[in-house]
Amino acid sequence: MDPTSARTWDYVSGTELLVDAGRRKYRITLAEYCTELGYGAEISFKGDSIGGRVCGNVAEAVKVKSMSCRIERIEIIDAETYKASTDGRKGEVSTSASTD
Repeated sequence: MDPTSARTWDYVSGTELLVDAGRRKYRITLAEYCTELGYGAEISFKGDSIGGRVCGNVAEAVKVKSMSCRIERIEIIDAETYKASTDGRKGEVSTSASTD
């Protein structure tokens, strides 16, 4: 996933979020419970060191407030699954991607 294409995100649980990246929608599963995820309105991503893309590799993370939550898995989902899984708790995605 290219973090710059991410528009909004939806909270599912402390270990899962959905990201709307325009034509593509993603389900991101985190490696551990991210306590700030349910309270943060804006997130950003720490992607790979080359292009900042997020693929679910080691060291990639979702950043929310002061927390950096490791990504365990990322998968593309269809628009119907995305819509059925959202509950209206949308947040902003920061346009700045981090590679550090």
